[in-house]
Amino acid sequence: MAGYSQQRLEEKIIKAISLMIVQKEIKNSKISSLVSVSHVKLSSDNSYATVYITSINDDDYLKNSIIGLNESKSFIQSKLGSFLKTKNTPKLSFKKDESIEISEKMDKLFEEIKDERKNQP
Repeated sequence: MAGYSQQRLEEKIIKAISLMIVQKEIKNSKISSLVSVSHVKLSSDNSYATVYITSINDDDYLKNSIIGLNESKSFIQSKLGSFLKTKNTPKLSFKKDESIEISEKMDKLFEEIKDERKNQP
């Protein structure tokens, strides 16, 4: 049951922060509206949340947006606290989501292996 509750809390955090970004509630010029929250990882006691960010733009926009989000995390936490209505609001940290890049590299490696096997007698 605790896992379900934690998963639900992670989903609420994703929704709240995504809305703040899209509605431009966070007044930081570094944050691009083309970034999105891909997933959130809460600590086991729900006191810390790592928020993973991705973007369709190039890496520079993403890096600047993450810097802007980290600079604005106290504002985001306060807004998040009123949205979540929980006793304690998790401390936030924003990081780049590298899972897409990793999966692309793995796909490339699998294709290379597949091609090598085709060329073997």
